[in-house]
Amino acid sequence: MDRKRQHVIPKCYQKAWCDPNTPANQTPYVWMVSKDGQEKRKRSPKKAFVSTDVYTIRLPNGERELIVEDTLARIEGKFVTLVEHKISKEYSLDSQDKANLCIFAAAMFSRVDPQSTTYVNFLQEVHEKVTRMEEAHNAEPRTSIEIAAMLESARPRLVATSLPLLAPTYFGMSMGIFVAPPTDHFITSDSPTVWYNPDAYKWPPFWRSPGLAQEKIEVTMPLTPKYALYLSHNDKVSGYRPLSAKVVLEFNRRTRFHCDKWFVSWQGEVRDEWFDAGTLPEDRWENTPEGKRAAEQRKKHDELRRQHGKP
Repeated sequence: MDRKRQHVIPKCYQKAWCDPNTPANQTPYVWMVSKDGQEKRKRSPKKAFVSTDVYTIRLPNGERELIVEDTLARIEGKFVTLVEHKISKEYSLDSQDKANLCIFAAAMFSRVDPQSTTYVNFLQEVHEKVTRMEEAHNAEPRTSIEIAAMLESARPRLVATSLPLLAPTYFGMSMGIFVAPPTDHFITSDSPTVWYNPDAYKWPPFWRSPGLAQEKIEVTMPLTPKYALYLSHNDKVSGYRPLSAKVVLEFNRRTRFHCDKWFVSWQGEVRDEWFDAGTLPEDRWENTPEGKRAAEQRKKHDELRRQHGKP
């Protein structure tokens, strides 16, 4: 088996969302729903969220190195064991369990399409700038060749470099396992790990990107339709935490807004509330004196650009 078809979202992870009402004569499937909710597809986990050679490293001699794909497979195996034997029974997790879950969450953050696209675009921009500088100074193209080589294996490189950075940081955070009530479930997506800072709206737009060092940062990831991972710097949120239907709704809204193209809903349910962007809080930065001054300056700047015929 050449293993060219590789899953961006693991099959073992998707299977928890397979519709329990799948007809007996059909392969179990998940419901993929487009980000805008307008399209719905049934796909078996084997065929959903899969691409060709996304984690394969091409060696100079043309051979395919599968060390990243193999590593991801081992991480997935430990995750399945942990969910089946401990989380589904709501047993306490020891340090090794927590480490395995953090490693899986780190892999799920770095392996998805949005992270890969951002990293590839960054490398391409650097490569173009370095190439122009080498040409401008008649320099031998060394650095540009090195960056070009990085681009050829950008996606597996991103996974390989992210795991030893993200996993220990996650491990140092407080871990909670959220539990949905019997009447509700967690959705997941093609980008299931979400970094969110509930206080970011109080900051200037330039500083709103979430970061793991931020005091209020929250890392969330659905584990199954019933359980979800929650990481934060708040040591009061730990262990198994039953949620109300209202909180599950907010969790799913966050997951849906963060997805790239598709989200996955158990049994194909779609709720209007998942698409509700809500209203901007009154204490947002834009309403502060600094925010109002910035808006006025931006308005004047835009007017000057229009006067000079610039878009």
